[in-house]
Amino acid sequence: KQLNNLDSLITLLERNTGGSDLNKINGDAARLFGIINENDMPPTVQAKEAIIKTQADFLALLVKWQNLDNEIKKVNAALGKTTLTLLKP
Repeated sequence: KQLNNLDSLITLLERNTGGSDLNKINGDAARLFGIINENDMPPTVQAKEAIIKTQADFLALLVKWQNLDNEIKKVNAALGKTTLTLLKP
């Protein structure tokens, strides 16, 4: 059961269902930094909204990675009771 849960979490990250992947988030953040850095004026409303969305996308992805890490710990706890090799996080 724990391995199936772990497999489901990995599949969610691989398929990127329901959000942005790290490459997209990084690209968005770099683009927004460039826009703000190259301008002497305060950020526009659109830039502020894009920053908020990028931050929310990052936090959602971070939660998925934390869930994956927690699931690996659960699987390793179960594996520790056997002679099988533990997973490397």
